[in-house]
Amino acid sequence: MRTSPLHFEISANVERWGMLHDMSVPLSFKREGADAVLGLADASAFARCGFKGSSAPAWLASLGFPVPERHNHWVALPGGGVVGRLGHTEFFVEDGLNGSAVDSISASFDRAPHDVYIVPRHDAAILVTGTRALELLAQTCNVNFGAIRPGDCQLVMTSMIGVSVLVIPEVRSRFRVWCDPTFGPSLWRALFEIAEELGGGPIGLARLFPGIDA
Repeated sequence: MRTSPLHFEISANVERWGMLHDMSVPLSFKREGADAVLGLADASAFARCGFKGSSAPAWLASLGFPVPERHNHWVALPGGGVVGRLGHTEFFVEDGLNGSAVDSISASFDRAPHDVYIVPRHDAAILVTGTRALELLAQTCNVNFGAIRPGDCQLVMTSMIGVSVLVIPEVRSRFRVWCDPTFGPSLWRALFEIAEELGGGPIGLARLFPGIDA
C-alpha cells in the first residue's frame, strides 16, 4: 500500500475512496468544487518512472515508445499517459488510467545500457482543471501559461508559490502539476485557498475519470 503525499491534507473532506496502483484515492469529496469552473484533483497515484543517461533516448526508442524531439517537451501515450523530456538525456514517464508503459519500462531497466540510470519519481501530482485554471496559475506562477499553445506540447519547469514544479498544459483549461512529495501538502494548501476564492475546490478522480471505480 502506498500513501499519497496529499493524503492528510484531503482526507477529512473525502466522501468516497477508491484504489489505484495500490494507493487510496479520493473518488469524491463531501464538498466538491465545480470542475467546469476550477477543480483540483490529487493524481499522485498514477504510475510514473524516470531515467537519464547518454543512451536514454535511444534505449527508450528501442522499447517502442515515442521520444520527444526537444527537451522541455512531451508526447502523449495511449490511455492518457505522457513521456516528458526534461533535458537532453533525462525522461519522465507517467501512465494514464489504464496504461502499462511504466511497468514495461521498469521491467526493462535491468537490461538497459550501463549509462542509463533510474531516477525515482514519487511526486505529488495535482490536476488543475476548469475555465479559471489560468487565473489560478497567474496568481501562483510567473509563467504566462495563456501564451502557451497546448498543441506545442511544452513541459514547463518553474516555481509555483516557491515550490519547484513541472507543469504540462494538456488543453487550455487542464494542467498537470508535479512537485517533490515533501512540498506537496504546502502547494495543495496554497492552491486550495486560491481555488476557493475563485469559486472552485477539490474534485474526486471519478469526476475526471469515470471508469476509475468501475
